[in-house]
Amino acid sequence: MRVPRLRQDGDFATRLRALVSALEAVTDMRVDRAAASIVVHYGESSLSADELQARLVTAIEQAANPQPS
Repeated sequence: MRVPRLRQDGDFATRLRALVSALEAVTDMRVDRAAASIVVHYGESSLSADELQARLVTAIEQAANPQPS
């Protein structure tokens, strides 16, 4: 999945890695900042492919707009 912001924002990449890794069904993931992309491996789950994709989009949005601590 292409995520253009990865190329210029290391903090975003760190947040995104944590959020995606915590998703149900995700077994592994790789962030490639140079290619501005993530590769997500997932296993069997009660989530459909569409639901997992929606959760990935939500994770990207959350990583882009972190809540203040």
